[in-house]
Amino acid sequence: MINTLKLIFFSLVLLSSTLIFAQSEEQWKTLEQENYALSYPEDWTLDQNGLMGTELFLFSPLLSEVDDFKDNFSLMIQDLTGMEIDLEKYVEISVGQIKTMITDNNILKNERIAKSDNTPIEFQRIEYTGKQGIYNLHLVQYYLVVDDIAYVLTLTCEIESYEEHKEVGEKILQSFVLR
Repeated sequence: MINTLKLIFFSLVLLSSTLIFAQSEEQWKTLEQENYALSYPEDWTLDQNGLMGTELFLFSPLLSEVDDFKDNFSLMIQDLTGMEIDLEKYVEISVGQIKTMITDNNILKNERIAKSDNTPIEFQRIEYTGKQGIYNLHLVQYYLVVDDIAYVLTLTCEIESYEEHKEVGEKILQSFVLR
């Protein structure tokens, strides 16, 4: 059972993303690590320097010369060993952090994606907007807790550029698989 969980994070999503990728003319790269893999557009920049405690960042190209915010995708992995935190508790804590750390926060969606034949792992999808510093942001996060490890995948865009990056961001989120 554990091996099945580690083999695939989003089987259903992987299938749908494979179909989407097949239709796309964009060039994509695949990052394969020991415990996970994901795909991203060739023109996005990969940063694995551990910035802000992350496993990685993917930065989009700037949309114009006046654009000063690189929309991005990040992956954070947290060891929860001994904390007795399941997905439900993790989501509760995370929503609390959103409400205290993001000014003018507005949670647009907070949905559990249940286990099914195509998705052997349950995960949470939260979409919200808010202000951080001078930026008005639109964020989409996927939370997954497997074997006392939390995986947080986040797409962060300025509100004005969210529609521009929404499709690609969702493809990146959906390409993530555990190994």
